[in-house]
Amino acid sequence: GGGGGGGIREGGCAAAADASTGGLVVGIEHIRELVEWSTENVKKDGKAHHLDSRRLLLLEGDGYQGYAPEAPYDVIHVGAAPETVPPALLEQMKPGGILLIPVGTQAAGQQYVRIIKDEDGQLNSEALFGERHVPLTTVENQLKGR
Repeated sequence: GGGGGGGIREGGCAAAADASTGGLVVGIEHIRELVEWSTENVKKDGKAHHLDSRRLLLLEGDGYQGYAPEAPYDVIHVGAAPETVPPALLEQMKPGGILLIPVGTQAAGQQYVRIIKDEDGQLNSEALFGERHVPLTTVENQLKGR
């Protein structure tokens, strides 16, 4: 997170593998049960020390908002597609940082986008390839099945 070579991920389950490289990894899910499930999987995988040392944080939260308390981040990876890039994620990027995010709707099409924030804070965006991800949604809409 902060200056120590960290990143934030939307979706905590895969985050544990990244914590072994150093720095801080933050995984965000908006459904409490998914956070609990991810935490148990990290423990079952023998990686509880990442949780205990706080090198891996698995949190219930809003993926649109990221996790400002540990920002700025070297890398932010989002595993679900918002229609547009959430401004909070751009703000939480460190100069020199990278945001990897699928953007768009399933109906209109999605692109996997890499955004790099240069040392002056300018954002450079590049669509890498077409993609189909689940939409980044709110907890209310997900529980309603939307």
